[in-house]
Amino acid sequence: MLSVVNYDQPVSLPTTNIKLADINAVFAISLHMHQPTIPAGHSRSLISNLQYMFEHQ
Repeated sequence: MLSVVNYDQPVSLPTTNIKLADINAVFAISLHMHQPTIPAGHSRSLISNLQYMFEHQ
């Protein structure tokens, strides 16, 4: 996971030969994840799953 988060290079091409005026349609997929709260720590207080992942790499 750290290799993805710390990746500082562009993930797209700097230039392209695609002409935006010629594009008629596009399709994209996105991933949306809800982060549930989980009991964690000695007091079993609720924290987000994302917070837990950052604190326990």
